[in-house]
Amino acid sequence: MTTKKNNTGKKTNQTQSKITEDIQDIIKAEEKSSVQEITPLQSDVAVKKDFPWKSIRETIVVIAAIATAFSAYFAYHAFDQTRKSVELSIAAGISANNFTPTQFLVDYPDLLPYFDKSARDASISDEVLMEQFNALGKNDEEKKLKNLIMAGVFLNADSIEMTFTQRNVIPACDWNGWWHYYCDLYDESPVLQDYLKKRSTWYLVDDAIVKGERGNYFMPTESTCIEGKINK
Repeated sequence: MTTKKNNTGKKTNQTQSKITEDIQDIIKAEEKSSVQEITPLQSDVAVKKDFPWKSIRETIVVIAAIATAFSAYFAYHAFDQTRKSVELSIAAGISANNFTPTQFLVDYPDLLPYFDKSARDASISDEVLMEQFNALGKNDEEKKLKNLIMAGVFLNADSIEMTFTQRNVIPACDWNGWWHYYCDLYDESPVLQDYLKKRSTWYLVDDAIVKGERGNYFMPTESTCIEGKINK
């Protein structure tokens, strides 16, 4: 009876030991599986090691440089277009400004002899014309005439000054043509000459047109343009 009980207890102990071993084996297997999951495969390590990271970085740098260059180009292009638009607006304003004194003389053709030699008798020299001008003012009609002449002088002087100071935004061909015109206008109008000499501090063009430095203000042009030469 006692022997049977001992055998039964021994079997129970063996069973428990077996179960314990099996549990330990399962735990070890789980731990091994977990370690394998978080351990990179050799192939992954090789991919990371051999992947051309340097080439990608260089490519990114090149792309960024190209993008910067394009941005700079478009910014410059936009600025250049704005500059050209402003210059065209200024040139249009100058053209309109130069038309004003011309229209004035069209409206008052009797004043032409004071601004154009071809409009007065050949026997009337600049000196005689100035004597006639200075003598005006004896009555209301003469005063009105003298004031109209001076209005024409103001318009032409201001027109010349405005175009002269903005000459760098005018096409060279156009500017050279205007400069020839202004020089001839000055030479053929003793009243304009007298006014600019008296008011030299009012006009930057004084040094260029009055003091004989005209040749320095012509711009280089193509052969099809008016040559920048003047014999004054």
